[in-house]
This record gives sequence, structure tokens and C-alpha cells, in this order.
Amino acid sequence: MARTRGCIADGSAAERYEAQFTEVDSGVAPGVARAVETRTPGFSGWQQERRLVHCGDGAAFLGRVGAAGPAAHPDADGQPTGNLFKCRTCGEFLAYADCT
Repeated sequence: MARTRGCIADGSAAERYEAQFTEVDSGVAPGVARAVETRTPGFSGWQQERRLVHCGDGAAFLGRVGAAGPAAHPDADGQPTGNLFKCRTCGEFLAYADCT
């Protein structure tokens, strides 16, 4: 049997490396939070990344949005952008701002 280094989806990578791949917003049951933290790939952000929640579960990360608006105003402070999510249950879009 081949040895594996661990898989994020089944939680073995988190167990093997004592890792947490993403932060979870409050408002979900501890078991849901633990599953999202240890079985969901993280993403890069300028500040501390966090996975938004909706309908009692972690929302799907869709990517960064909004960089074109601030780019048109180079005198604005920082490099703001938004992280876009979609609820896996009801389909509502969610976002939060991130900035250097």
C-alpha cells in the first residue's frame, strides 16, 4: 500500500501536520468549524484570512473581487480588495474587505 502525505479533504493532512488551513467566522457549531478549519483549503490574503459562514456552514470561496475600482484612484490609501464567497446552501453571495 502506498504511503500518503495527507489529504486536506479527508482531514489526514491536518492531523499529520497539526495544521489548520483557514479561520472560520463565529456562528457555526464547533463540529462544523473544525471540519472547515481542517478539511477546507485556505486562500491567501493581505490580512488574516477567514472563511465566511452562512446557513450554518462554511461558504465557498470564489476569489478576489473589486480591485479595478481602487486601481482607478491611485491616490487612495492601501490596496483594497474584497474576498467573495457563496453560501453552499441558499446561494447568497457574501464578501469582506481586505487591504494592505
